[in-house]
Amino acid sequence: MMRDQGYWEAVVGKVVRKENKKPVKGARVEAFDKDLLKDDNLGDDTTDKKGRFRIEFDQRSYGGAMPLFEGRPDIYLKITDPEGNTTKTPVHYEMDGKMEPSKDPEKKGPDGEIEVLSMGVVEID
Repeated sequence: MMRDQGYWEAVVGKVVRKENKKPVKGARVEAFDKDLLKDDNLGDDTTDKKGRFRIEFDQRSYGGAMPLFEGRPDIYLKITDPEGNTTKTPVHYEMDGKMEPSKDPEKKGPDGEIEVLSMGVVEID
């Protein structure tokens, strides 16, 4: 049984340097769903001049071979700064984002909304 293919979710946040709290422009941010056997890559984005990112994905991105047993995604980020240094965030278990109206007619659920999880400000070295 396949999940509704129109149900979309997003992970958003801001990447800053730990030592000075300044935004990191041009960092690659990848979102993953932590699983027992193989983590699902949910997508990626590059931070803007304010360090912000937004990664959108649908439920098919993490449903796997047994979608009925998947549950909510357990999200973590892999961030690679412009110099090539990599940081992984702790896992945010059972995605519990805020429902927001979707501006994209292709990326929304039947109710016209997308679930958005804010990872807040992510500090990297």
